[in-house]
This record gives sequence, C-alpha cells and structure tokens, in this order.
Amino acid sequence: PPPAAVDPSFIRFSEDDHGAKLETAVAKYQNAAGETVDLIGAVHLGDPGYYKGLNEAFKGYEVVLFELVGDPAGVQKPEAAGNAPKADAAASILRGAQLMLTNMLQLQHQVEGIDYTAPNFVHADLNWEQFRALQKQKGESFATLLRESMKAQAALAKEKKAAGKPPADEGGLGSILALVGALQGSDTSGLKLLMARQFKDAEEMMAKMEGPDGTVIIAERNKAALKVMDEQLGAGRKRLGIFYGAGHFADMEKRLVERGFQRKETQWRTAWDIPKAVKKEAA
Repeated sequence: PPPAAVDPSFIRFSEDDHGAKLETAVAKYQNAAGETVDLIGAVHLGDPGYYKGLNEAFKGYEVVLFELVGDPAGVQKPEAAGNAPKADAAASILRGAQLMLTNMLQLQHQVEGIDYTAPNFVHADLNWEQFRALQKQKGESFATLLRESMKAQAALAKEKKAAGKPPADEGGLGSILALVGALQGSDTSGLKLLMARQFKDAEEMMAKMEGPDGTVIIAERNKAALKVMDEQLGAGRKRLGIFYGAGHFADMEKRLVERGFQRKETQWRTAWDIPKAVKKEAA
C-alpha cells in the first residue's frame, strides 16, 4: 500500500459492546536489495492461541532474532539454565509480578508459550554484564525508569486532557474505583479490560521516557538487536524476523529507515481477546 495507508503504530486496543481486543503488529520492511525484515511485536502475557500462532509464523523466516537480557540458555537450553548468571533483584521482582498477573488474568507467559528451541532462533540482546555496565554509564536504574515512567504518564495525561482526549488512566481515585469495579466480575474480563486499556498510550509514553539520548532498556538493546541483524544480513540471509516487545519498535523503525528499509505493510495479531465482563450480583 502507499505510505499514507500504512498504520504507524505497533500496538492497538479496541473495544465495543461485545468486548475488546489488544493487538500487536507484524510490520514488514524491505530495502533496495530485496532483503526483508519483519518487526514482530510481542506482549509478555497473552492468550495461548496468540503464542501458538506466532510459533507457526516463525517457521517462515530464515532467522528470528529474539530479546532476552541475559544468557539465552535459560529458554533455549533449559537444562543449562542453572549455570546462567542471575538477574538483578529488581528484574526478578518484575518477573515475579509478571507471573502473578499471568495467574490473575488467566493468560500464558511468553516464555512458556514461545518455542525458543526452534533452530532458526538467534539471541539478539544484551547480556547482564553489558546491561549493568550501560546502566551505570548512563546513571540509569529500574528506580529511575519507574520515576521517568510516572513523569511521562503525567505529561501525557496533561496533553490528552488539553486535546480533549483523556488517556486510559488518569490516576487518583478514578483508577482505584476502576480497579475495585473490575474485581467485582465473576470472571477475569473486567480486570483484563482495565489492564489492556493502559496499552493505548504505551508507545507515546515510551517515546517520552526515551528522550534525546535514549535509555538502556530500549535504545541500547535495540542497537544490540540491529547489530545482530546486520551480521545475519551480511551472512546472506534475506528474510528475517525480529521478535521484540512492541514498545521497542518506534525507535527500532527509525534505525531501520536509516539503514535504507521502508515499511511496506502491517498485519495484526490478537494478543488478548476479551469478552464483555460478567458482573457479580450485589452481596
């Protein structure tokens, strides 16, 4: 399609009277040499069918570059996971929170749903030593990222209000009441809907957090991924997929364009299919 017809986003949320959907993009890029690179968006918690569909799609690529800060042995060779260096305490806490949400929302975690042992899977991320060194160099930590994310959310909420388009979450009492209301459902739909709505502004928030110098969590990891991509293209591969969190792709797209790639098309995959919530009867 012509450039004007290409959807510029990588994650989207929609809802109607029947329910809601959270979708991630598969954006195809091509350069003058005919080499193609697909940016395959991921969310770390999803419906089992979402990951099953991705596993099938991955078979069509010569190489799939995947994200994972640390040693890939933990997912590619589970028997060797015990020898891998341990993650930071903050990262372990985040991982624990993800697993808790997996159970609460009755979803599947990406690490359990994706077949990382596929022969065409290639690690394309920082190891923990590189990650820590870059964070120290930039004066960055999970605590500073949390602070910046809160500032970005507040700034975005202000902009949305000024434009007459309130964001998914304005904070304060409204958010607390929304959470209480979601927990009144007899199934997980209400809570999933509340969580999915937060993704509406995710890309804009990430852009505000990045700033001119970029963060380690996005920019530096993207540099590492595209370095591996350059190596694979240099080795003669012509059809590559990059399987990363959808929040990485606004920055990654700019880096692909600088390398002579142009987005040709965008397809969408449903990560969360949320039926309309069922309310409990009042106690």
